[in-house]
This record gives sequence, C-alpha cells and structure tokens, in this order.
Amino acid sequence: MPNQSNERNKYVFISYSHHELPEVARRLKTDLEALGYEVFLDIDRIAAGGHWDATLNEGLQRLKDGGWFVFLMTPSSVRQSHNFCLNEVTWASYHTRDAILPLRLVPCEPPLAIYTIQYYPIDDAIPIEEKEERYLEHLKEIEAFLSRKKTVPVQDERIRLKQILQPMEFEPKRLAVLDRFMGREWVLDGVKKWLQAPNAPRIFRIGGGPGAGKSAIAAWLVREMPDSIRAIHFCDRDNADKSNVNRIIHSIACQLAFCLEDYGRELKGKVFENEKRYLNPTIQPQVLFEELIATPLVRVSRTQRNENQQIVILIDGLDEAGVPGRENELARLIGDPELQKAMPTWIRWIITSRNEPLITFQLQGTPIQIDLDEEENQRADFRAYYEKRLSDLHKEPMKEYLLETLVNRAERSFLYCELMCDDIVRNPGMLRSPEKFPVGMNGYLSRFFSAHFPQGFDDRTIEILSLMCAAVEPLKADLILKITGMKKPELKKWLRAVGSLVQYEEKTDTLRFYHASVLEWLTGELEGSQPDIYEIEPKEGHRMLADYGWEYLQGVQEWEEPLDYAIENLGIHLYASNKEPEKDATVRDRLVELFKKSLPGEGKGRLPVKVIAALLTYVVARHKESEETGFKGIVDRFLKAETQPEAKHALAAFLHICYDYYSARGNAEWARWMHQRQHSVLEELVDAYPENTGWKRDLSVSWNGIGDIEAKRGNLSQARDAYEKALAIMLELTEKDLINTAWLQDLGVSLYRIGDIEKAQGNLSQAQEAYEKYLAIMLKLSKIDPTNPEWLRDLSVSLNQIGDIEAKRGNLDQASDAYEAALAIMLELIEKDLLNTVWFQDFGACLNRIGDIEKARGNFSEARDVYEKALAIMLKLTEKDPTNTDWLLGLSASWNRIGVIEAAMGNLAQAREAYEKSLAIMLELTAKGQANADWMGDLSVSWSKIGDIETARGNLDQARGAYEKDLVIMLELTEKDPANTNWKLDLSVSWDKIGDIEAARGNLDQALVAYEKQQNIMLELAEIAPTNTDWKRYLGVSWNNIADVEAKRGNIDRALEAYNKSLAIRLELAEKDPENLRWQLDYSISLSGIGKLYQQKGEFPRSKECFLQVLDILRTLVAKAPDMVDSTIELAFALLDLYQVTENEYEKQAYHVEAAQIAKSLVDTGVQHRDLNTLLNRLSIDR
Repeated sequence: MPNQSNERNKYVFISYSHHELPEVARRLKTDLEALGYEVFLDIDRIAAGGHWDATLNEGLQRLKDGGWFVFLMTPSSVRQSHNFCLNEVTWASYHTRDAILPLRLVPCEPPLAIYTIQYYPIDDAIPIEEKEERYLEHLKEIEAFLSRKKTVPVQDERIRLKQILQPMEFEPKRLAVLDRFMGREWVLDGVKKWLQAPNAPRIFRIGGGPGAGKSAIAAWLVREMPDSIRAIHFCDRDNADKSNVNRIIHSIACQLAFCLEDYGRELKGKVFENEKRYLNPTIQPQVLFEELIATPLVRVSRTQRNENQQIVILIDGLDEAGVPGRENELARLIGDPELQKAMPTWIRWIITSRNEPLITFQLQGTPIQIDLDEEENQRADFRAYYEKRLSDLHKEPMKEYLLETLVNRAERSFLYCELMCDDIVRNPGMLRSPEKFPVGMNGYLSRFFSAHFPQGFDDRTIEILSLMCAAVEPLKADLILKITGMKKPELKKWLRAVGSLVQYEEKTDTLRFYHASVLEWLTGELEGSQPDIYEIEPKEGHRMLADYGWEYLQGVQEWEEPLDYAIENLGIHLYASNKEPEKDATVRDRLVELFKKSLPGEGKGRLPVKVIAALLTYVVARHKESEETGFKGIVDRFLKAETQPEAKHALAAFLHICYDYYSARGNAEWARWMHQRQHSVLEELVDAYPENTGWKRDLSVSWNGIGDIEAKRGNLSQARDAYEKALAIMLELTEKDLINTAWLQDLGVSLYRIGDIEKAQGNLSQAQEAYEKYLAIMLKLSKIDPTNPEWLRDLSVSLNQIGDIEAKRGNLDQASDAYEAALAIMLELIEKDLLNTVWFQDFGACLNRIGDIEKARGNFSEARDVYEKALAIMLKLTEKDPTNTDWLLGLSASWNRIGVIEAAMGNLAQAREAYEKSLAIMLELTAKGQANADWMGDLSVSWSKIGDIETARGNLDQARGAYEKDLVIMLELTEKDPANTNWKLDLSVSWDKIGDIEAARGNLDQALVAYEKQQNIMLELAEIAPTNTDWKRYLGVSWNNIADVEAKRGNIDRALEAYNKSLAIRLELAEKDPENLRWQLDYSISLSGIGKLYQQKGEFPRSKECFLQVLDILRTLVAKAPDMVDSTIELAFALLDLYQVTENEYEKQAYHVEAAQIAKSLVDTGVQHRDLNTLLNRLSIDR
C-alpha cells in the first residue's frame, strides 16, 4: 500500500451478505471500533435492482484516500447474481491497491475479481458465541493485518504456482463501468438456455463487428453468472501479455486452480514436477494447453462435483489473441474437436470475437449462437439503450423520429450509441437537430475531431496521438511527459481538450484510446474509415519513442527486470521508425548497438535478450521472410561489427531457439532463415576458433538440423551430406576425448541418422554398417553405466534399427533376435518405472516389430496376438491422455496393423472395422490440423487401406472411391511442396493403387494411364537420385505393372519389352546385394512374368528356361530363409508353372508332387496366407 497516514489506515469498509451471518459483520465492526478503527458497515441494504445509495458510495469513495476493504466471504456473497457484494469487491479491486482483506466465514471459493488475493479463513470460529476464544485469536491476527504488522499467510504451493504461471490480474475496470449497461437480456437468456441444454455445443460464440459491445457483454455475463463463469480473459492487442497465447493459457489455468480444488491438485503436481518446462516462454501453445488445461481436467474426479453444474471459461476478443497476421493458435485450440471431446462435459466456453472468417474456420465451424450484427436484435437493443440513457427523451414531441434516427445511424455499432448518449446528456440541444447526427462510427469520429480540432490537429496533439498509435501497449503518462516535455497540468489540460475518446487511467497511470476503433480510424485501418486531415502516421511516434529510448539507454549502466517500456521495446520503435531501417544510418547503427548490448559478452550494461526477441516477434508478425530486408540486414551488420565471438555465438543460440519456436508453429519460411543464419555464424566461429569444442559440438547439432530439414522434404542426398558433416565433427571430438559420454552419444545420433538415410535410399548394407556403429556406441555407454535409463533406451532403439535392416533383407531370424533383445531392454525399463509413458510407447513399438516378423513367417495368429498387446498399450495411453497426438497417431498405426493381419487371415469384416477405427482417428486429427502435412499423409494411407479391403471383398467401386481420396490428398501435398520427394513417392503409390483397381475392373486403358503416371514419377525420382535403390525398385514395379496390362491387352511384344526393363533393374539390384532376399524375390517375379509371356506365345522351351531360373532362385531363398513364407509359396507356384510347360510326364508329375508337398507342409505348420489359399485351390487341396 502506498504511504498512508495512520488515521487513513484506520478506516475499514466491511462488505458482507445480509442473508448469511450478518451477526459476524456486526461483531467485527464493534471489535474493530474498540481497537480504534473507523468502520463503515451498511446496515440497511438497498433493495435488489436499485443503485447504490449516496451513503454507500461515499463509504467506498473514502477508500481512495486509504484504509481497508474487508470482504466477508460466504456462499451468498461470492456467487449470487445481482450481488451487491460482488459490485463492491469489483469497485475496490479497481480503485484500491493492496488494501483488500478477504475473510472466509464459510468454506467457499473467492470471486474472480480477487482470485489472486489470499483469503484468511476464520470459519473455525463460527458460530462466534460457541467459539469465542478462537474468534479472539483470529481478531488479533486481523488487527495485525490491518496495521500491516503481518501479511495474510499464503500457502507455499499457491505462491509457487503464481511464480511459475504468473497469472494476469483480473480487470476490475471491465465490471466497474457496467452501471450504465442495459438491454441485451436476450443474450443472457440465450446463454442460460445453452448452459441448461446437456447436448448443446461446448462453445457459445458471440460475434460482432468493431464497437458492437462484445467486451461489455462479456463483462456483464461475468457479473450476472458468477456461479458458472470461473475463468476469464480479456484479450487486448495493445497489450503484449494479454494477447500472448501462452500467458493466456497460464492465466486461465491459474484461475481454474484457485477455484477448483481437484483440478488445482492435478495442475500443481504437473507444474511443480516440470517447473523449468513451464517457465520456458517458447513452449508450444498446443503443448501448454494440453498439459495445463486439457489433461488435468480429464483427470479430475467428477464425484466431487455436481455434474449439472457447468464450469464456463470466458475469452473476450479472441480475434486479438496471438500475433497479428498469423494463425490464431488460441482459437484453433479452443475449437479443436478432439480436445473438447476429451475434456469433461461440464467444461464450456463462451467466446466473443469479431466475425472474421479465419476465427470461424479455426473454431471448426461452430455457429455463432449470438450475432450482435443481426439487424433485428441490434435495433431493439439500440432502442432500449437510448430510451434508458436518454430519460428525458419522452418529453420530446418527435420522440419516435429521434429514436428511429439514432438507431438507423448507429450502423451496427453499440459504441456509437454509447458515445452519442454521452454527447446528448452533455448537450441536450443536439436533439433539436437530428438531421445533423453523424452516420456510423466513421461519421461520429470525423465529427468529434472536427469539433475539437476544426483546423486539424495541432503539433502537440499529433505528437501524443502518434505516440499512442505507435505504442505496443498503453503508455504511462509519465513517459509521455518525458518525451514531449509537457508538465502534468499541461497534459491534464490537453486531456480535457481532446475529449473523452482519449482516457487517463489513474490506477495504472496510462493513456489509452476509449476503444480500439478510435486508433484504427486515426491510422486508416478501420473498414470504411476516412480520417483525412486527422490521419495519424505511427512512424512519427515510433521515431519519438526510439529517440527517447536511445537517450535513456545511454544514461543507465545496469538493468533490472521488469524493464521500462522504452527499453524493452526500443528495438521495435527503432525498426518501425523507418520503412527501410537498414538504409537509415542512425537507425541502423543504433539497432546494431542494441544487438551488442543485448547479447552476452564482456562489459557492463548488458540488456536481456528479450529486447531482441520482442523486435523479432514484431518483424515476423508483419513481414514475409522473402520480402523483409531490415531485420536481416541489421543482423548482417551486427555480425560484421561485433568483435566478441561470445556475442556472435549468443546470436546463433538465440536464432536456434527462435527456429525451434517458429518451426513448431508452422512458419517454415522464417524458421528456415533463422536456422541458415545461425548455422553460418557457427561455421564462421568454428573456422576462427577451431579449439572451441563447445562451438564445434553446436555446429554438429546444426548440421544434424539441416539434415532433418532436408530429409523431411525428401532431399535424401542433401540430408546425407549434412549428417556426414555432423558425423565428421563428432568423430574429431570423440577422438580427442574418448570418455566424454555426451559426445559419444552425439556421435551415435549422427550415425543413426545416416543409417536412416541409407535405409530410405535402399542401401541396406551401408545402413546396417551405420546402425552397427551406433549399436557399438550404445553398448559401450550402457556398459559404462548399466543403470542409465536413457542409454538403455537408446540401446533398444539401435537394436530395433538392426532388426529393421535384417527384416527388410528377409533375414527373419536375425531380425527377430534383434527385436527380442530390444524388447527385453524395454521390459526391464518399464518394470522399474510403470508410469513412464514414453517407455510404454517404445515397448509397444517393439511388440509391433515382433508381430511383423511373425506375419512374414506366416504365423498370423501369433502376429495378431502380439499386435493386440501393442494395441492395448496405445489404447491405455490414449485413455490416459486423449489429447496426445503422438499417441493417437500410434493408436491409428496399431489399428492399421490389426487390419492388415485380419485381412491376411481372410477376416475381411474385422479388417474393415480396424481400418475404419484408424481412419476415424486420422480424420479427427487432420480436421484440427489441416496444415500438418504428415497427418494428411497418414490420412491418405488410411484411405488406401480401406481401398485394399474393399478390393479384397470384391467391392471395386467402393475401393476406387477410397483410392481416389488417397490420391486427392497426395496430389494436394505434392502441389504444395513440389520438391518433396517423399510426397512424390507416395503419389506414385497412389497411382499404382488406381491402376490396380482399374485393371481389376477390366478397364485396362485407364489402368495403363495410371501406371504410366506412376512410372513418370519414378523416372523423375530415379533421375534425381540414381543411387537410391528403393526408388529403383519402385521403378521396376512400375515397369512390371505396365507389362501386366499390356499382356492382358494382348500386346505381347510391348509387355515383353516392359518386363525386360523391369528385369534389368531387378537384376542390377540383386547383383548389388546378393544377401537382400527381397530383391532376389523381385528378380524371380520379373523372370516369371517373362516366362508366362513366352508361354502365352506358345514358346514353351523359352518359357521353361525362364521358369527354371526362377526355380533356382527360389530354392536358394528358401534354403537361406526357410521361415520366409512368401518365398516358399512362390516356390510352389514356380513348380506349377513348370508343370504347365513341361512335356515329359515324369517331370511334370514330379513338379506337381513337390508343389503339393510344400502346400501340405505349410498347412500342417499352421501357416495362414492369402496366397496359400490360391495355391491350395490350384492343387485342389482342402485345408
């Protein structure tokens, strides 16, 4: 509390409910007066519906001079609508500072207006007559609080939560100005009906244009519905904190925690366990929303609450949240149907916003239940407002004409009604000339400023308004005085002259426009605005703020947070003071100097890097990366001028953090520039200071980052080059220090990534070599510390990668051994920590891999059992947190595996059911994240699976429909990112599916068109990366497809030509890696196709020659991998092909008998395989 005289401190205003424990208020008044206090106690509460009387108002007004507001908390005083206590609390929180003492008489939760103030409970002394002794103990404490000898004890957990989440203060001004609010009862009725409807949408939207009265309605709802609305936030684009999505989420979470005990326990547990995580301002809003709001609410026990009692979170001005010009992340999160579905049904949202299409889209099309711009509702509200405010209007002979004129000229703006009423109350003579009423806000503002400044703004007014228009948050009056050289009386005189549209807030000592529309009109941003001679250029305000901030900066040597506005935003105002800041020598040099002062190095006077972060946020919000030159030019000049390498490294570290931030938020262009710029800085530093191992390691990390970017775009060669450079650095470092475990781990990461690239390119030998080196490192680390769970997990990952290579080469036993070893490690880890969800997910991934091996062996029942165990893990995880998108993706993949195995076993209905569950997950994910290309790619896979199962069921039209949806997605993805080779490869697969279904439908011409499109893509890819063996293999598949169609069309020569091209590719691959059993099998399939063509031509000797080669290959494959069922079944088919082209009867029978023996052996061992059923049919063998 500011310094007060002892006499003023002795004044106490007691606010209480007349309906509950009034005797406590009277006893407290008596006892405090005995202690020398002057106590105001309203004995005769005015009737409900009336206004405060003069005595009550006077009692409150005295608090402005000092004293205490004592609030007696009971259920009726904190939650009853039409509650005078809440009005008093709101008034006190707005007009006093550190002078509110809530005393809890009955267990209840504090009102929102004072939710951050700790109350003092005295409920254990109620009733007083029975617990006099305890009451007197409390009275001593209360007197100590009032005399400021003590402060109210605050729960340590409450303090800690506030320190971490830093909730924003309640805005009592919003409620303090509701005395004149009237009308809009239909809005309240609509909200109440919505709350009472159990199946109503979770979001209630109130939309309207600028000045429609949205904020006033929001504040009114808070006052009228205290029982329901338990968390609120008023967004403000002029206030960096109040528009910051992460700060908003923090604030909402804190409000809920202080009024919902069960939620509070969940939140505190999460926040206290990961304090650093939630202090990090760069954490993604979606992660924050899920972890601080959605997940704790999911876990809250409903048994402690009346299910019919809805808890409402109100967000006013949602369109002002986040960074202008970018996706409104808060709107997207609130509108996310999956998040809403996951949260308890008693959580609801009231949203007010302008009727912007982007907001509508991000709220997933939730209809506007209340549209303030609807003419019918508006006109009635405007009329009711005018009639109430203009009480003398009924005396006017032209009352109806005047009302109709005022309503018509409001043009959808309640703000217009409010301002016009203010003017008419001040000057009733206006009613004699209704034809002079201005039209709409544009007309009103034009008339307003013309009346106050008929010749245009004077220089002083231009200065002040320019400052206000340039400011990123309301400026303190003291700062304006310093910049303009005005004295306080002069500013007060100016405020009287400029009129009511510029307001001074005494409590915060700030100047702000009456409404955002005023600023938008002055700067020409308001739709339809025509300020003409009153237009304000913010650039001049930026210049004045920059000049003042710069001079201030030179005079201070040490800085403490929070920084003064002029310093924290100095970079913004310097940058915005010139359209081309890099070309203005003064601005440019000052910005470079600001960078020097903000980035760590030797010397005093260093500023926090948040000064540069604020500038970068401003730049990114207003400029496309490809068009911006100012900020990037300043960065270049700073790097040329800076002599301290530590400062350059600090810039690189800052840009790397920003890269992570903007990359996660989908701003790929700026993120890419940030990564490239920090990378070039690191390269220069390492060249200049090769002995600095820390910087070298950072450069290695940066190379890995470049590799990740290129790999995601499908540029595998460029990715490989980047990973190789990262690897070279880590090899050099680890040679210098063989026992540095962190460096060894980094070395392993580079090897792991190289292995991934080689695997993606089909270079399995090179991939295996890289993975084995990674495995060796992890074995070494786990031997150094066998208890290190992180290293053990990485060891499990390395074993899985080895297993993947062996599985891809057809070495099922070796793959199984590796997977089993990985599984054993993960089993050991989860037994030590049953709550570690990451390890459980890894355990499920190991199970899926083992299931894949059993499937490849033809052990379908065993495979399904293992898949179902993995599925159970994902179901458990997603039940624990239904908002975790990684887990949902894992669950979708698990359902797909179940579908594949059911289809392989011939259980087509069950397969379809599993695929539909996978598809449903992907549809929900992509509905809320359409910009997520990876999710869209996964959705295309789900549609393709549906197509596969419909094909197997013989529903070819439905299959075609599903494949077309898959194709449409892939066409969109490749159009958005034409350089992404991963998408191109997936698009080729989509065309392959279309070709297959058309061929199955007998539409051979359409099938050929699709296969040719597939082939054109693969030819393009093969030209981009001729060494990519996977792409070569797919190219071979495309030639095979074309050959199959030409054969069916009877074009034998064309078919033969296509088969030979496929054969050449597959022979090259088979010779490249003789150990790759899959490639050997592919080669045999092409040979078989050629043999069948010769058979079709009647050239049996040549046909037999091909089939014999196929037979030799397949016998070798079966000998090497007897568990590889595909090879065994193909061997039986090869024997039957020879049976058909062999003339010697003895040979024919031998081939047939051997084929039958193979088939019976597979049946006897329990193999289940779709192709096995076909084989048995050809041999006329029953199971």
